[in-house]
Amino acid sequence: MRDKNSWVKRNLVRSVVYTLLGLGVVSAVAGSIANAEQAREKLGIERRVENVQSAKPQEKRDYSLDDYINAVIEIESHGNPNAERYEASINDTSYGLGQVLTGVALVLERRYPNLPRISDYSGLEENVDTKKAENMLVQLYGERVGKEKVGIDGEIDSASSALIKRVQRKHGLKADGRIDKPTYLAIQKERHLQERLCNPKINLAYTKTLFEEELDFFGDPFLAVATYNVGRDDVMDARVQQQLNDLYGAGLVTDGKIGKKTRQVVRRFQEEYKLEVDGVVGPRTYAKLQEVYMQKFPGIENPRGAVPVNRYTPNHVRKFKEALEKSK
Repeated sequence: MRDKNSWVKRNLVRSVVYTLLGLGVVSAVAGSIANAEQAREKLGIERRVENVQSAKPQEKRDYSLDDYINAVIEIESHGNPNAERYEASINDTSYGLGQVLTGVALVLERRYPNLPRISDYSGLEENVDTKKAENMLVQLYGERVGKEKVGIDGEIDSASSALIKRVQRKHGLKADGRIDKPTYLAIQKERHLQERLCNPKINLAYTKTLFEEELDFFGDPFLAVATYNVGRDDVMDARVQQQLNDLYGAGLVTDGKIGKKTRQVVRRFQEEYKLEVDGVVGPRTYAKLQEVYMQKFPGIENPRGAVPVNRYTPNHVRKFKEALEKSK
């Protein structure tokens, strides 16, 4: 899944998230699903590869899938099934062995009917109980917001209000810091997701599905784990930057961020090949880029992604490699 604080950073979503994750993730539904949708489908990432000359890559597999998953678990949670990390940048939390974001997990649940259900919200209480709500908020986010401590006393203090607003924003509710019926139901849903994703068996199923999705897409476990860390968008866009550098000697930093300098080179490419000049690497521009690249560099491997050059993803990939080597 995010360094997680970048996601969504993501995507999710994350990634899948986002997809993925994302790993290939990602609206009609408010909240964490919307976060994952934004992370996974920004600029039509999934649609880019349809009918593109670069065929699906042959998978490079030197280890078993179990080896890969064990390495992911090692670098994400050190094997702690109750590990969790709140990611303020996307207002979502990753849980469990594989540190799966709730938004990404919900998208995977919709996509793969055979996965254990996590959104079976049966038995939710409709009568608002503020004290119970505060207790659940502490279980979700901890008892402190900055230096302030949440009081579980039925009185909404400033710390409780801040946590309530997190849930409200995530679920597309009015962020007023008050607990009405929709907010109370949303808090219970978040707590339910936490419990489900901290179940080792369930989390392992989602972790494996998420990683396999990216491994299948990229054919490369290191690109898959890079996507798990920062989202598919950045991994694909880092490759786009590499390609533009090869074509134009542009000197772009291959960080996977389509900023001003990258958009300028994209516009140059679009002008040269009679495309709509908007600086956006949408499906048509992406397809043409692959066609031109393979014509100009025949016989050279043309992967779908590259590890983004940033402060955290190369280190994440390095740790993944080290964990794999230990498994030998």
